[in-house]
Amino acid sequence: MIYRNARPSPKERACPWLVLLSTLLAAALVLALVPAKAPAQTADTLVYEAESLQETKAATASLRAQGNCCGISWSGDAQLLFRSTKAGDTFTVGGRSFVVPDGGAYDFSAVLTRAPDYGTYQLAIDGREIGVPFDAYNPTAQKTEPLSFGKVRLQRGSHTLTLTVTGKNPAATNYYAGLDVFYFER
Repeated sequence: MIYRNARPSPKERACPWLVLLSTLLAAALVLALVPAKAPAQTADTLVYEAESLQETKAATASLRAQGNCCGISWSGDAQLLFRSTKAGDTFTVGGRSFVVPDGGAYDFSAVLTRAPDYGTYQLAIDGREIGVPFDAYNPTAQKTEPLSFGKVRLQRGSHTLTLTVTGKNPAATNYYAGLDVFYFER
């Protein structure tokens, strides 16, 4: 039977909102329980999002995850931004967020960021320098393709990554550093 001009009861009006609210709360709970940006492993390659290496051991300047900006879309929608102000600034991250399940020799490469206010820096794994210092200056902001830093031998277990600012290009306006993603390939 259809009634004209009949209004739904308050209970009938509230139900769609309650269903929507309970659905949103359930989705938020699921997202909160999902581990954030865990390293993806294939048979031969370990992948670590730099911004997920947030277990900071030491930092001499501001270190934070920075979301996509400046026309750049980083892997995982963020990079690890180090707002260094001078040569000698350094940070170390790792621990439980940088775990290698199987020891061995790996080719280490990284996607990094270049920009007008970025400096030159040296990367080290477990305190050992790897590759040559990277000049991150560029007239416009951009991310690199994966850059090879050479071979590294890693034992099974936790590791650290250290970045040390060594200086800056004469054209650079600051000493910042931006790290997107790291690859360790057997």
